[in-house]
Amino acid sequence: MPVIRVSLMDFERLVGLTLPIHRLRNELPMIGLSWERDDYEGFEVEVFPNRPDMLSPEGLARAYKGFICVEKGMPKYAVKPSLYDVYVDKEVCEIRPCSVFAVVKNIPMDDEVLKSIIQLQEKLHISYCRNRRKASIGIHDLDKFKPPVRYTVKTSDFKFKPLDSDREMTIEDILKYHPKGVEYGHILAGFNKFPIIEDSKGLVLSMPPIINSDYTKVDVNTRNVFIDCTGLDWKTVNSVLNILTTSLAERGGEIYKVRVSYPFETPFGIVFETPDLKTQEVKLSLSFVNKIIGEKLTLEEVSEFLARMRYDVVECSEEEILVKVPAYRVDIMHPIDLVEDIAIAYGYDRIKPEIPKVFTSGGESYVERFSSKVRLIMVGLGFQEVITDVLTNPYDLFTAMRVKPEPTVELENPKAIEYTVCRSWLMPCLMKTLSRNRHREY
Repeated sequence: MPVIRVSLMDFERLVGLTLPIHRLRNELPMIGLSWERDDYEGFEVEVFPNRPDMLSPEGLARAYKGFICVEKGMPKYAVKPSLYDVYVDKEVCEIRPCSVFAVVKNIPMDDEVLKSIIQLQEKLHISYCRNRRKASIGIHDLDKFKPPVRYTVKTSDFKFKPLDSDREMTIEDILKYHPKGVEYGHILAGFNKFPIIEDSKGLVLSMPPIINSDYTKVDVNTRNVFIDCTGLDWKTVNSVLNILTTSLAERGGEIYKVRVSYPFETPFGIVFETPDLKTQEVKLSLSFVNKIIGEKLTLEEVSEFLARMRYDVVECSEEEILVKVPAYRVDIMHPIDLVEDIAIAYGYDRIKPEIPKVFTSGGESYVERFSSKVRLIMVGLGFQEVITDVLTNPYDLFTAMRVKPEPTVELENPKAIEYTVCRSWLMPCLMKTLSRNRHREY
C-alpha cells in the first residue's frame, strides 16, 4: 500500500491550525490510515487502497478537517466553463481509448505544492492506476503550449524531448533506453504506432502512458496546469481526474472544463466536457446503520457523523436518509461504505465487543477439496488457470468477438460501464485475458 510523506508545516497551513505531532499520531489512524513514522519536518502515513483521495496532503487535510469539526459537509468546487478543446483521433482509440482532461488555474505554487503534485501523481500511478496500465496521468504547464490539443498517434521514428532529458529521442529509443520506457514499455507492446498528445503547433505534451515531454514541465513558477488522464477504463480515468482537480482546488486553484471531441460515440457522447464533478446520491436506512454498528443512533446523530466525514445529507424521513457523495469519493459503491464512515466518526473505541452466542467452525466441502486437487494436476500438466469476472459488457461479449448480439441478463444499477451484464459464455473473457498479456511469455 502506498505511503505518503507530509510536511507538518504544510499540513498545518492546509488545516488552518497548529497541530502537535502527538495529536496527529493519535487522530489520523482513526480516519483509516496507518501511522508509519515522523520527524521534526513531517510524517509518513500509509493510505489504504479504498481511499485514493487521501494520497495527498490536500486530500488528507480535507478529510481531517471534517473529522475534527473544523469544516463539515461536502466541499463545494466551482467548475468554470470550457475555454479549451481536445480532439481525439480514431487510431489512438485502438491503443488507449479513454481520455479526459482538465485545466486548473491560479495555483499558489511553491516547493511544497510542487512536491505534493508529483507525489500524488506517482502514488495514483502505482495504486489506483495499476502501474499506469489502467490509467496514466500527465500534468503540464498550460502557459508553455498553444491549445487546442490533439490526442493522436505517431510512428516509432517520431522525435521529441522526454522529461528531464537533455536531447530529443525517437519513440523507439525512449522505449529501449529511457528508464521510464524500459519500465512501462510493455504496456504498448505489439503496437507499431504510439499515443502522443500535442498542441496546435505540433509541440509534444506527453507520450502516455510512458513519459511527459520536457517542453511543458511543471516547476515552482507554474501557475496554470493542463491535466491529461488516459487509459483503458472510463471510470478510472474520470475518478483520477476528479481526485487531481479537487486536490488542486483545495490549494485555491480554479477548475476549468475542457471540451473533448471523439470520432465516435462514447458513453458520454461524441463531444463532452470534463472534469465531471457531479455528485452521486445514496439512500441510507437508519435501521441498517444501527444493525451493522450495533448501537442505537438517532437520525440527528447519523447526519452529524456524515457531515464530519464530508457528506451532505439532502433529506431525512423517519427511517431513511438521502446522502450526497462528493465526486472525489470514488470508493463509495454501496450504503455499507457510508456505514463504515459513520462508524469512524462515531469512534470504533466506543463500540463494545460482544461474544457470539453461537459457536461454529468451518471447513472445506468435498467439492472444494476435489477442485483443488484438479487445479494442481492441471497446472502440473502445463495449463494456466484463469479466474475472470462473472460481470462483463456487451462490447466484450459480442462486438469484440464479432458475433451477433444475444439477450443477456442486464444489471439494473451498474457501477461501471465495463460491468453491465452477466456473461453468457466464457470465450470473450479468455480472449481478453490473452490480449492483455501478449507481452508476457507463456
